[in-house]
Amino acid sequence: DGGVMHNGQPHAYGSWCFGVVQFETESGITWRCHDAGLMEPDDEMPVTNNRTELMAAIQAIEWAYDNHGAIKLELVTDSQITMMCATKKWRRRANLDLWARYQRAACAHDITWRWVKGHKGNIGNEFVDAECTRLMKAYAETVIDESGAAHMRSIAAER
Repeated sequence: DGGVMHNGQPHAYGSWCFGVVQFETESGITWRCHDAGLMEPDDEMPVTNNRTELMAAIQAIEWAYDNHGAIKLELVTDSQITMMCATKKWRRRANLDLWARYQRAACAHDITWRWVKGHKGNIGNEFVDAECTRLMKAYAETVIDESGAAHMRSIAAER
């Protein structure tokens, strides 16, 4: 999942999060792990919801390869644009830098995508959404880098 405050504005910032499910039952999810990170204000490439959603997918795919090599993955998202562009049903018109990174990461895997409606009780989606919100709130409470340099950093989510 991904989320942004001040979407697309020069001072926008956002976060992404992915979770790896070990198994899922009606009573809940047992997480194998999860990770999350921030996308900080960037004068050259404004932070948008689409960028954070795509970054979550990229980070999940890269994590899978780093930990398991080439495998079969099911990516679950509440972002139709990410899913439709990833499956090439829609044309990729923006975020081409991230789409190039996605292509490099995804080529090793057999990936299927599943869309879920956001904020409608899907346990996994609600969890990663809450992590994104937590990170954005924490970021909002910090002092932004005095240099004003645009950069992205990853912060390991509490496990």
